[in-house]
Amino acid sequence: MSTSAITEPRNESQKGQEIALRSWIATNYPSLDVESLSHDIFNKATQRLDELALSNDVSPDQAESEALETALQGAVALHPFVDAQLIEAVKAQFDAMAKAAVQPGFEGDMVRDYLGLLLTADGYPLVSELRFWGQQRSSDIFLELARDGQFIPQISYHVFTALARTLTVKPLLRHKLLVAFDFITASNNCPSHQSCAATLKDALLLEIGRLPADIDETVAVAILDRIISFRDPEIFPILEALISTNELNGLRATRKHARFVLDCLNASAQKIWEETAPDLISGLGDRSRMLEKVDASTLTEEEKAQIIVHAFKDREMEIESDPRIGQLNKALQSNASLVSLTASLAAVVQAEQRLLSEEGPAFAELLQNAGARLATIAVENENPLARNEAIMLLARLEKVSPRLEKMVAEKKEQASLIFVSRQQSQS
Repeated sequence: MSTSAITEPRNESQKGQEIALRSWIATNYPSLDVESLSHDIFNKATQRLDELALSNDVSPDQAESEALETALQGAVALHPFVDAQLIEAVKAQFDAMAKAAVQPGFEGDMVRDYLGLLLTADGYPLVSELRFWGQQRSSDIFLELARDGQFIPQISYHVFTALARTLTVKPLLRHKLLVAFDFITASNNCPSHQSCAATLKDALLLEIGRLPADIDETVAVAILDRIISFRDPEIFPILEALISTNELNGLRATRKHARFVLDCLNASAQKIWEETAPDLISGLGDRSRMLEKVDASTLTEEEKAQIIVHAFKDREMEIESDPRIGQLNKALQSNASLVSLTASLAAVVQAEQRLLSEEGPAFAELLQNAGARLATIAVENENPLARNEAIMLLARLEKVSPRLEKMVAEKKEQASLIFVSRQQSQS
């Protein structure tokens, strides 16, 4: 199943797939389908009542007869009379079935689809007393599979659908599914950036669209946290509308976090450079030590970018042995585009100040690396703001000297070839 299907209305093909899945479950695991379970109970109760009626015993067990009559009434109403024994029997069959969830092949595919059905159909077709339990078990299994990077295309469809299109999934499960989302997006088979971004956008709309009493702000804030990494042009008007929501409508934590997310999405290296006050106290050694913190996983992209600005603003490089050169080269390779763009901006500013000769090997290597990184961002980054900023920084780097102009031209040509090659492979 394609993850793009979560944005499409339910069609006849999907209904047919669900019917086929229900039929397979009813045949192979009848206790896991409430209708099959009811029919089974009906047949057994009827047979036993007939036996009691034909018994030579003048006074058949009244208690047993009443229990059978109760079970029979429930079975006819497709709501089986549930006792502890039945609960354990259904759980045992579920556990037997769940073992196939980690297996490739047809049975594994059907079991994983059944787990997805439990999530998106509020636990149906399990007996009602076990529906939330079934959803919990399904989310746990999907989380384990996502953590192990297994069957990502299939489970991402179910996880994304549960997050973005299913109103009945309870907050506890939505948090668990968001963790599964994280593992899915970190996997080698991650769905497209567009699909992930659309899922988060729709999940946010689903959450804040509930009745005020039903909104769980911890879920909304958790979704917003992930939107920072999956920028979508369509999210901006949603965030702006959420921020401007009347305070009387509540959502205080959600509105506050939406403001933070919007500021993060609008962040640029140039904006951070301009808005960060220069450090007029620290010496070169202190500034060099500052840059060591850029690797800290506990910092946000913006905080790391601010460290780079603090380390270079109003204290440009003047000697080839400047210890910040090596650290800036390292920051250029950051997977976070804001960090690598800020590092590139710092390198561009140094070149514009002309305090170091471009003939110096260490500085020349830094500028080469900055040009290469900017060219990569300009072509490959999913964020159009990041791409545009990379192009502008390349233009600034190009103006510094004839030598850099030649280098940037080569990087632009390489970027163009990469872009053309990618477009051809996608067509």
